[in-house]
Amino acid sequence: MVLSPPIFDFFSKQQFVIVNTLDKKDFSHASCKGIVKIEKDKIHLLDLYKGNTYQNIKRNKKISIVAVDGEKFRGYCLKGYAKILNINRKDKELLAAWDKNVARRLAQRIISHIRKEKVSFYYPEASLPRPQFIYVVEVKEIIDLVPKAILK
Repeated sequence: MVLSPPIFDFFSKQQFVIVNTLDKKDFSHASCKGIVKIEKDKIHLLDLYKGNTYQNIKRNKKISIVAVDGEKFRGYCLKGYAKILNINRKDKELLAAWDKNVARRLAQRIISHIRKEKVSFYYPEASLPRPQFIYVVEVKEIIDLVPKAILK
């Protein structure tokens, strides 16, 4: 399913999204992932670990990606199927996009702390490992999370 320009732009502006997969008992498992690339009908997510999300996708390719903007009262859920790809040194474009996203988040956190005159030496983004996997999600369904009564 092709992402419309407003939905494409909405997801492009997200620092992270909530990814839902199904565990061994068919319960929803939620985790935060970073978007590294968006195509007209696909979302590329990076993963740092071979954790629950990785194991769940190996077993069941169904996935949903949720993002919301509380200020604008907007949000979407993208449903589809994920494919796991290993990242290697040849994926320089993806790794550069990851580095840029991490640097942006780190800078935003530091600037926020300076504005609030908050003293903190805890910046988790700085110690994240390099991504190991990419999930290429083929979008099959788009759900607008704003209630229909409000959309009128």
